[in-house]
Amino acid sequence: MKEVNEFVESDVLVIGGGLAGSLAGIAAKEALGDGGKVVVVDKGKLGRSGQSPFAAGIYTAFEPAEDDLDEWMQEIVEWGEYLNDQEWCKLMFEKMLPVAQRIDNWGQQYGLKVFERDETGKFLRRRSRGHLKSKHNVVNSLPMMDTLRRKLKQGGVTILDRVMVTDLITSDGRVVGAVGLNPQTNTTTLLTFKTLVLAASGCTFKSVFIGHKELTGDLQVAAFEAGIAMRSFEQYASNTGSRDYDIHGLNLYVGVGGKFLNALGEEFMWKYHPVLGNRARLQDLVLAFCREVQEGRGPVNLDMSAASPEDRQLCRKILPESFMTWDRAGIDPFRQPVQWIPAFLGTIISGGGIHINTRCETNLPHVFAAGDITPIPPHGTYSFGGINLGFCGVSGWEAGLNAGEDARSATKPPLGKKELALVTEVLKERLAPLMRAKGMLPEEAYPDIQKALIPSGVGYLKSRSALEESLETLQQAQEDILPQLYAPDAHELAKAIEVRNMMKVGQLMVLSALSREESRGFHFREDFPMTDNENWLKWVMVKKEGEEIKVWPQEYPLPYVRPKEKLETPPGVRRV
Repeated sequence: MKEVNEFVESDVLVIGGGLAGSLAGIAAKEALGDGGKVVVVDKGKLGRSGQSPFAAGIYTAFEPAEDDLDEWMQEIVEWGEYLNDQEWCKLMFEKMLPVAQRIDNWGQQYGLKVFERDETGKFLRRRSRGHLKSKHNVVNSLPMMDTLRRKLKQGGVTILDRVMVTDLITSDGRVVGAVGLNPQTNTTTLLTFKTLVLAASGCTFKSVFIGHKELTGDLQVAAFEAGIAMRSFEQYASNTGSRDYDIHGLNLYVGVGGKFLNALGEEFMWKYHPVLGNRARLQDLVLAFCREVQEGRGPVNLDMSAASPEDRQLCRKILPESFMTWDRAGIDPFRQPVQWIPAFLGTIISGGGIHINTRCETNLPHVFAAGDITPIPPHGTYSFGGINLGFCGVSGWEAGLNAGEDARSATKPPLGKKELALVTEVLKERLAPLMRAKGMLPEEAYPDIQKALIPSGVGYLKSRSALEESLETLQQAQEDILPQLYAPDAHELAKAIEVRNMMKVGQLMVLSALSREESRGFHFREDFPMTDNENWLKWVMVKKEGEEIKVWPQEYPLPYVRPKEKLETPPGVRRV
């Protein structure tokens, strides 16, 4: 593995094989036509890795014949606490239904049921987490991903499974290649292209959430090191889930009548969000849970006994993995309360990522980004359920089309001695743990990273002192742990690279959290406990300049919806 074992050329390279990456590959191939070559690379097996297979039934799609665009715009921006890219909101609402219909039609051609339909044959729609006037469609995520894999193959797109991209090679201000590692075949790959679409996931820090253990921010770090501008890392997120079982499906659970009770038996969420209560946004839920426990009213339980027989069957259909777990544990969540806790997610589902415009372009030429590797710009902080899949669909399609069109006129960047020397240098650094005879195994480093980020004072109810301590811990860990990481084989080498990436993403998160001196979204500062619309309607940007990390606040346009109050009460505070 000391040298490149395989060279793969393409007109468009897509890194990431979830919903966004798969659609980008399909759209790029359509834009290029038969003569164009598109390659999609996935860290796992495309269709079964990442977040998309575990999307838990929610895919928001604006229906022009039924929905009011002004109402939806008002709701998404208010619920997103005004950090939304409002032009992205408008674009997404205009294009999300055609993308959903396209996927559904492909599924029907393959005999697969992607979207559930009601008795009239229309898409089945529900209201769940965060929805007041908006709704989401009920999607079957595994058939959705099976459909996309088959469509990619049918269209002649090359799929590279189980290739972990570790670095982007830059020369003269342009990304000229990507370095990949296949731990199963013990090989390295150099991928070259005319245009590039970055569509992998964010970083969950090996936290407890079904199917997310391999999400370690690899491509986010590669993009950052290449000089790509990023934003909103202070909005690192959490979902909620069972304390004892690795399951998913909160959107459906609260959508069928699930309610949260504290130790006093109070249905307490109405005191934090009087409008939505148990269907409140994620930031309302996780911060309220922490507040209830901090003030002595924990633990929190989820009670789903109010669900109808029909809704119980729907949950079983849409969430087969979760109910397999429940059944094996001898638990019926519809008959007995289940203890529920925050589940740390890090930078996924709107927790920060690559800054893009509405063409999905980054600040580097011929580089596009889509899906979860971005901060999900329509979300703002986190608006309502189903936006993640809806945005992944639209951004994946737009990024692929635009990258394909760009590749028609773009010239392939040179790969001369200088560039190959950079590849050799990168490989030497990444393969270093494999060259050591002994040292620390990667899994031994996980607790240090998690302890620096997940405790309440850093992950939830933040304070400057806790954040500064976390930053010092992460910086010290990089100095102490990275030089002694040991990998006896290629599988452990991939884990060692993941450790490096988690440390770097954690550093960007904490630096961004220190910068935002207010409370908004998932970001609650005990020392700045109000939402400050007068001074902090700004995105927190981060970019590598030389060897330094530049963090700065950037104002942005609010063309359609603006806040009425200068100061507002943020999530995590009892309001009644």
